[in-house]
Amino acid sequence: EAGRSLPETLRERAAELKDNTILVVDQVEECLIPGTSVRNECEQFAQELVELLNPDAAKRAKCIILGCRSDYVDEIKRHLRDKNLLWRAFTLKPLEREDVVEVLTLASDDAAKALYKIKVAFSEGAPGAFADSLLRDEDSTVAPLLQLRMRQMYERASRDSEEAQAIFTDELYEHVALDLTSIERYLEQQLSNWPS
Repeated sequence: EAGRSLPETLRERAAELKDNTILVVDQVEECLIPGTSVRNECEQFAQELVELLNPDAAKRAKCIILGCRSDYVDEIKRHLRDKNLLWRAFTLKPLEREDVVEVLTLASDDAAKALYKIKVAFSEGAPGAFADSLLRDEDSTVAPLLQLRMRQMYERASRDSEEAQAIFTDELYEHVALDLTSIERYLEQQLSNWPS
């Protein structure tokens, strides 16, 4: 969360936990990157993990899944070992075409609509066409670019459509893709809006 340290955010969320919850914390490397963290933040974060996994705690997590960039895995492992925490490491494979199509298809099923309070439908063949377009961009990581384009498509479709749901079409996707050609382009757009 903007303006909050990772240990502070974890501590706040822990207060809302039900017993034996599986907790997922992504982008853990943020407490290690110079300029984005306070001193000893990773040690504080590791201590929060210890307390959340304490079997004698009033509320404890069943397990905690940490997500991070691969180049920070060894350092995060060191902090876990220092706290005598048991861990297992898994490497996530890059998204392939069928994975992207599955993500897009799931976004429009009835369970997702009920859970996330969104109403999305795809024109015929659209998920496959979107996946092919994303995978052609070799300079951007697929998952973040997919997230950015889906969000922009949803915002535009919801704003422009008179339907009860946002309809994702090939034409809408191409319009967004032309505007958001890559993650680098998205960053440039965001930085250009900052006051000089």
